[in-house]
Amino acid sequence: MAAATTSCVGQPHRLRPAGSDSVMGFFPAGSSSIGNPNELTPWFNTVRADGMQLKTAPSHIRSNREVVLAAMGQNPAAWKSASQELRGSEEFKLLAVARIGYKLLSVWPELGKDRDLVLQLVSQSWEVLKYCSPEVRNDHEIALEAVSWFGRALEYCSEALRDDMGIVLEAIDRSSGRAVQFASKTLQSNRQIIYAAVASGYPGALKFASAELTDDKDIVMLAVRQEGSALQYASKGLCADKEIVLMSLALDPFAVQYASKDLRADKDVRALVASLRPIN
Repeated sequence: MAAATTSCVGQPHRLRPAGSDSVMGFFPAGSSSIGNPNELTPWFNTVRADGMQLKTAPSHIRSNREVVLAAMGQNPAAWKSASQELRGSEEFKLLAVARIGYKLLSVWPELGKDRDLVLQLVSQSWEVLKYCSPEVRNDHEIALEAVSWFGRALEYCSEALRDDMGIVLEAIDRSSGRAVQFASKTLQSNRQIIYAAVASGYPGALKFASAELTDDKDIVMLAVRQEGSALQYASKGLCADKEIVLMSLALDPFAVQYASKDLRADKDVRALVASLRPIN
């Protein structure tokens, strides 16, 4: 997992958890915003009630780090009213993200272009990549880190990386197989990928598999052993396979609806269904 990275200006930095009140460590001594409490207090009250009121503040208030952060805490879009100096400060960006969290990226697109910042944020949510630039979403290192935390992050990786075997397998492993739905069509036709997804605990992976793989007896058998209703995604040929059908019915007698017509009339199938269905 990512621990610390180097920013675009070459200085290593770490993020504090979103919502942290502590600001120590982000700014050198003497750099904290200082102002007249008699003047600042009314503005704090104003922006905490409506962050967008920051735009009505005089320039020196919009340059006050703590007032701006208070405004952004109420409405992240208030960053647009911060002074140019604050908006351009790498340290302020770090502090803002640490205070507010990854969702700040949704209203401050520039942050989604900073690969070093994003690399640290991907541990917060599978949605982080959703707000990133195409270049960042196509970054192999970032994508691999993202899916190692949340397999579902594969959804927002670039098309090329959703076709990357290593990244997709990692995503499948970290999502109990469910990330297979976001893999490329090419990889959804790959036996290793579908088998890995089913083996990871997601029999529904058959839904996304190619016709050839839904006719793979080993894969279908693995699926119906976990969830009888997975029979619905099997090929017509395997829905007519008595061994597979009986295996699926042992877990879910209602899966008989997916069996072939001939098997639904089979005496062994009918007997098993009758023995397993609750009596009204």
